[in-house]
Parts: sequence; structure tokens; C-alpha cells
Amino acid sequence: PAVRIDSPARARGWYFDGGTRLNTPIKPVLDLDADRLVLLATDSIERSRVAPADEPEDAPDFSEGAVELLQATLVDPLMHDVRMLGKINLLAVDGGGSSGVDRYQEARGKRPYRPIPYMFVAPSSRGALGRCATEVFRDRYGGLKGLRSPDFALLTRLLGGAGHSHGELLSYLFFEREFVDSLIEMGRSDATSWLERVDGPEAPWYLDPVDLLLGGTE
Repeated sequence: PAVRIDSPARARGWYFDGGTRLNTPIKPVLDLDADRLVLLATDSIERSRVAPADEPEDAPDFSEGAVELLQATLVDPLMHDVRMLGKINLLAVDGGGSSGVDRYQEARGKRPYRPIPYMFVAPSSRGALGRCATEVFRDRYGGLKGLRSPDFALLTRLLGGAGHSHGELLSYLFFEREFVDSLIEMGRSDATSWLERVDGPEAPWYLDPVDLLLGGTE
């Protein structure tokens, strides 16, 4: 919800979550001179692949449109930034200290490029949180069980009933204990997967583009 800010007077007014306008989520941390980053994502870095034959014939409904908006606002910027971080790391390692690169950064009022080791923990497949939300919701409120919780039955109708987009949107609004516990377990599994993938003397820190490690596509 919006929060009222009264001080300083020149900035008085109502404020919403600034993250919705933060289209470069990693940049502020780097500007604060962070030397290492731990990045947590709510979706896989893999791009969705839909064959032409699988494209729906019907126009997108409310839930599909809402999911696209949320993904573009909250998920895609982080994916773009983590990919860019890997590219800049390559530039810093291969061209760090070169006069041209340093002059470019200086002209922008920035520090010279430097390698930033990072960890990136994310679900292994697209839509994992949505599928988890759908499974927990059906188990807890599906069928006759929903009669004991009419508010949740109404929620699922408002979100569009069923399908991939319904689950994705539900994952942003569903805060039942069982769902949260499932998310914690999923996060532990994804973190373990990262630790098992990254080796070498700097493990679990990684420098190269994340797609080289996780097999995503640009």
C-alpha cells in the first residue's frame, strides 16, 4: 500500500513501492560499491519457448495480461541485469585497465569496470512458482474444500479459473503457510543446485555470463 511521507517538506506526498520503477535492479547496489552479489530470482532465466502449433487461438484474458505486466516489471529487469553483469565481467577481465574503457567510465562519472563475482539462485524451469501455487491451492481449496473458504473460491474466479497464467498470478497473491513452506523448500533446492554447478577456487562465486552455466539463451 501507499505510504505517506511528510519530511522533508519538499518531498511530501504519497509513495508506492519504488521497486516497480526500478528497471535496473543491480545498478544501485554496484553504485554503492558492492564487491559481490547474491541475486535471487522468482523465475528461471530460460526464455519461454512456445511452438507455433501451441499458440492459443483465443485472445489473452485478464490473468494473462496481468502476468505479462508483472513479469515485465518485476522479473525481466533482473534477468537483463544479471546477463549484463556477466558481459561486463568479461569486459573488466579482458579489457580492465585499458585507457579507452577507463575513459568511458570516467566520462560517465563512474568507477572503472571491475569484476563482480556473483551467485544467482532461481527456479530451474519457467513458471515453477505458478505451478507450485496451483498445486497447493487445489490441495487446500479444490472441490468441496473451497466451500469452507468462499473468499478463496471468489479469488480463483477473479483470476481466471485455471491454466498457466492463473497459477502465475496466484503466486503473487497467495500467502498460505503451505505455499510459503513449499517456496522455502524450492529455494533451498535451487540454492543447492547453484552450489553444485559452480566449481573452481572461487566457488560458489561466478564471473562469466550466467547463460554459460545454466544453459539459458540470449
